Amino acid sequence: MRIKALLKKNLLAFLTSISGKNKKGGKGMPIFMAFIWFLVIVSVGFAFAGMAHALSSVVLPLGLDWLYYTMICIVALAIGIIFNAFLASSMIYNTKDNDLLLSMPLTANEIVFSRVCPLFLLSLLYSALPIIPAMIVKRIEAGRLKAAEIVLSILIIFCLALITTALSSLLGKLIASISKKLKNKSVVTTFVILLFLGIYYYVYFNINTYLSKLVEASIMLGEKIEENWYFAPIRFMGHACTGDVLSFLFFFLLSAVIFGAVYAFILASFRKTVTATEAVASGKAKNGEMKKKSVDAALLKKEAKRFVGSSAYMLNCGLGIIMGLAASVILIIKAKDVGNIYSTLLAMGIGLSQINEYVLIVAEAVVCLIAATIDTAAPSISLEGENISILKTAPIKAKSVFKAKYVFEILLTLPCVAVMSTVISAVMSFDALSAFSLVLTAVIYTVFHSVNGVSLNLLLPKMEWSNEAEPIKASTSVMVSLLGGMIFFPLFAALYVFVLKACMPAYLFLLLCDILLAAATFAEIKWLGSAKCEKMFKEL
Repeated sequence: MRIKALLKKNLLAFLTSISGKNKKGGKGMPIFMAFIWFLVIVSVGFAFAGMAHALSSVVLPLGLDWLYYTMICIVALAIGIIFNAFLASSMIYNTKDNDLLLSMPLTANEIVFSRVCPLFLLSLLYSALPIIPAMIVKRIEAGRLKAAEIVLSILIIFCLALITTALSSLLGKLIASISKKLKNKSVVTTFVILLFLGIYYYVYFNINTYLSKLVEASIMLGEKIEENWYFAPIRFMGHACTGDVLSFLFFFLLSAVIFGAVYAFILASFRKTVTATEAVASGKAKNGEMKKKSVDAALLKKEAKRFVGSSAYMLNCGLGIIMGLAASVILIIKAKDVGNIYSTLLAMGIGLSQINEYVLIVAEAVVCLIAATIDTAAPSISLEGENISILKTAPIKAKSVFKAKYVFEILLTLPCVAVMSTVISAVMSFDALSAFSLVLTAVIYTVFHSVNGVSLNLLLPKMEWSNEAEPIKASTSVMVSLLGGMIFFPLFAALYVFVLKACMPAYLFLLLCDILLAAATFAEIKWLGSAKCEKMFKEL
């Protein structure tokens, strides 16, 4: 009964975090979030279908169906392990209720099992995303799929999910153990994840090159895997997907053994891992008077410390800073190519002023899109969690708390926006008026997005969570803020290009956008300072 209650609690928390359901979200929010997740899954599925098509067009005519499935399964394993490793660290080990659960009459097995199950569900999703599109592509390319092939390929998804869960849990344990010993663990963890992401995106953008080389060597690769005994697990995996029952049984046994061994190891070391003493920064005591700070400065410092102290917060809500600076560097490096594109368009008879009109609008959309990914304000109230009572009982007005949260995002975003706007203006050779319009609109949009993030979080808070990844990654306010930022300026850009281009120049259109954004920002700031918002804050 105890394990059933724990399992129900963790599964409900997991489903709530991805559905966006909360006390103030209404019945329509889960439906909206389900639609968003459907779009995301379909989009990713199409991407994997494209990769599967590139493989099938060469591998299947050679009769190497098993090798086709093997490659897809390896991709599924790699993606699941990479994306689940850090999540496993937070879901299994670094949760807020560790001390509470360990003080209760619960066994380590009951706690670990209830936490591994949601991770297994995610692993199922990561395994299914590449394999199901691959089956559909093979059906289109080959004309039909055998019944055994369909059934065993689906069962292989469960086997891969077992291996993914086991290996990502093992990596999660390693991450949790290392992070306990680090003094600046959030910064180090963020650096490691950024390194992983850099490698991932490098491989992703060069995937066509790697696929072509892999396809060229497919016959040799197939022979190597068939000949060498140490490739047997990989061979079983591929042959099982083609309908080979014996290969499936061997691979199922292997996946069960791997999962069982890793689970037993995690179980044996769980209590030691979660109760390990964290590293504490050493330092000498400083004598002297403490410097006084204003309320605004103290609250702003508090926001900065939370941001730097959380790798999940930095990665999910601050990654746009890295993206913006990286895009600026790439644009400088590719400045010559940009000049060649301009020359080609001019040779086609398109006027320079007309080109710059379109480029200015597109550039503004890109800058604002990057600014929208720097989204620290949207989960900032939810991240207070149980500590919100401290702010509510302190002699501080709610509007001061809100102000610190949106000002911190503004301070993070403005330098990135300024660098991007300056680089774009220089590389594109914008005139002074266009350059000024680009910078002004980006700055006003940054302020609007930050204030709007706090407003959304006040309306759609998620105060109950077991680990900080929930309000950061899966809260409704974050989802709405990100989606709004992603469609806002691209929509306005399309409005100008297809409707208003003949009526006004680009800088005038941006000026009108500035007026609308400034008015909306002023209205939201005034609303956040109202007695109604003060009451809403006290009721959180």
